[in-house]
Amino acid sequence: MNFSPEIHKVPFIRLLIPFLFGIIFQIYFPLKLYYPAIVLVSAIIIAILAYTVTFYKKKINLFLINDILTFFLLFTFGLFLVSHSNSKLEKLQQYDLTSGTIIADITESPVIKEKSVKTILNVTAIKSQDKWIATSGKVIAYLEKDSLSEKLVYGNRLIMDASFDSIDNPKNPQEFNYKKYMAFHLISRQTYLKSGHWKLIGKNHGNKLKVLAESYRKKLINIYLKNGIKNKEFAVLSALTLGYKDKLDAETKKSYSASGAMHLLAVSGLHIGILYLLLSSLLKFMPKTKSWKIIKVIILLSSLWFYALITGLPPSAFRSSLMFSLIIIGNSLKRYPSIYNTIAASAFILLTINPFIVTEVGFQLSYFAVIAIVFFQPKISRIFHFKHKIPKKLWDIVAVSIAAQIGTAPVALFYFHQFPVYFLLTNFIVLPVAFILIFASIGLFIFSFITPVAHFIALFIIYLLKFLNSSVHIIENLPFSIIPNISFTFLQVIVLYIAILLLSAFIVTKNKKLISYTLLSFITFFIISDIRYYKTISQRYFIVYNINNVSAYNFINGKDNLLISDIEKQDKNLDFHVKNNWIYLGTNQEQIINLKYLENPKWIAKELKILLSQNIFYKKGFLQFYNKRIVLYNQANFNRYFTQKLKTDYIVLSKNSHPDLHYISSNLVFNKLIFDSSFSRKQLNSLISDCKKLNIPYYSVKNNGAFQISIND
Repeated sequence: MNFSPEIHKVPFIRLLIPFLFGIIFQIYFPLKLYYPAIVLVSAIIIAILAYTVTFYKKKINLFLINDILTFFLLFTFGLFLVSHSNSKLEKLQQYDLTSGTIIADITESPVIKEKSVKTILNVTAIKSQDKWIATSGKVIAYLEKDSLSEKLVYGNRLIMDASFDSIDNPKNPQEFNYKKYMAFHLISRQTYLKSGHWKLIGKNHGNKLKVLAESYRKKLINIYLKNGIKNKEFAVLSALTLGYKDKLDAETKKSYSASGAMHLLAVSGLHIGILYLLLSSLLKFMPKTKSWKIIKVIILLSSLWFYALITGLPPSAFRSSLMFSLIIIGNSLKRYPSIYNTIAASAFILLTINPFIVTEVGFQLSYFAVIAIVFFQPKISRIFHFKHKIPKKLWDIVAVSIAAQIGTAPVALFYFHQFPVYFLLTNFIVLPVAFILIFASIGLFIFSFITPVAHFIALFIIYLLKFLNSSVHIIENLPFSIIPNISFTFLQVIVLYIAILLLSAFIVTKNKKLISYTLLSFITFFIISDIRYYKTISQRYFIVYNINNVSAYNFINGKDNLLISDIEKQDKNLDFHVKNNWIYLGTNQEQIINLKYLENPKWIAKELKILLSQNIFYKKGFLQFYNKRIVLYNQANFNRYFTQKLKTDYIVLSKNSHPDLHYISSNLVFNKLIFDSSFSRKQLNSLISDCKKLNIPYYSVKNNGAFQISIND
């Protein structure tokens, strides 16, 4: 089958691919600004030469030249867009924000946390040497939670003491790179301000339309609260219908994620589609004249986009609104563009507005899901035929769920490391319920001024939400509801998507060779998995993690995983700082031993033999792990002088060990002294100063990040 005619039906795909390549290349392999200019000029010169040769000899394919030139133009456009966005980040970096005064506007709705209020600010002016300098750039400010900070809204203008610090690089292996994540949002600095160190000096300084949308969202949220929708039901409903996720607690997020219903809490095509269907039905009374058609299009477009603005305009809502907008305009003009062209056009526009959006998980999942649903759902749906509507609708839900999983599973496994086993059962329940909830919520907004009717609708919504939350909770607690801790590399993601693309091409072309290529892709995937497995079973690491005010020592032997620490297993710091490394290394369920048990040598020796295949031993502060001897120093175990110095490789000190550096240097021979992250800054600086005086080699985990060594026999 010749793809050329099909490709010309979707020109935006041809434009999107080089543009996307240019963006990704510049993000991960940044070039100086003049390099893209060189690439562009070179491409134009080559094209001019080719056109000249063609004019005289007519031997060169002009279509090929056009395609190559278009590729380079759009590739370079992607490079320039990323470079231009980075220049906004660099603009603010040239100023010292560690002291002085700044004026800044709140650019996103503040998030109220347990002890603070998180605000994203755009700095508009900096006071330097008694002069105000106009500038622009985004920062994060955590304001102490009080009655004033809780009332802040989008568009407020603040004046504050400048004491902003650069966001730190990750301090542990495989830890989430918050600095890079914020850089993709053009933010590189943050601060915490106590009450009295900032002041509100203005309102409504943001985008007027967004200010209006934010005020409407607040009114709609108040309608929920006024009608008795509270607690977990309010948190889920406001996230589902309005994109307001501030009240979602960790337990609710975990339940929805484990059951495969997390997509429900993000405003997407489901929500925009329901609104479109409702409005289209309500506007059917309009005459079909040209002027009334224009009015109908204006009402539909303005309603969809205003709703998207109210929800905060996440990528999924933007994509859906843009796609429906193109469909509405196309229908009004009696032109029906390819759905794939519409999807590509929406992605192209989104990336032009913000090229860094390509790095967001929501953007990736949204587009992989919608492409897979559009392509696979009709084909899966045709596998079975039903005479009656109800079983057909139920099978359509299954088809949509399977199609979405095909598209999103590789990237979801890469980011979230788990697979919801009962996703089909979940979607059987949650999709119809979500559909009803969205309609009921619209009804509640419409009849909110009629109290008895509003209360009746709200009561129906509450019972429906209780059913939804209970269903999700029950599915989460079913045996084997999730496959956790799945270690998935970027290379495996690429190979799986290649396999999916080849399979899709086979479905379209029926070319049997593509089946062989698909099987080869899957074989490659399993070979990569086997190589990783053999690497995993031969690994041996000793790691001292950087967790503020915590001692954490990790011994990894193949898939066995022992953590000696004073941290509790349920502590969220463990998930943030350490768990990603365990998943990446492919270890089994961790065994955690509290540091206090080291005072009981008999117990610890017994447990260590069981936990790490007798390759780790502990006695009175000395720990042997293969060929490495490590001292977990505690003054209680080292209270006498030895006739000769004891040899060891590393000595690990914690704040509770009460280290005596003179004693250590006199009685022990070692390669390095390791200060863990439990020390206060004052204690650490004093000890480092002593180390320098005594010429003791040391490593500070708090200053330099986690200490990690690979151990060989």
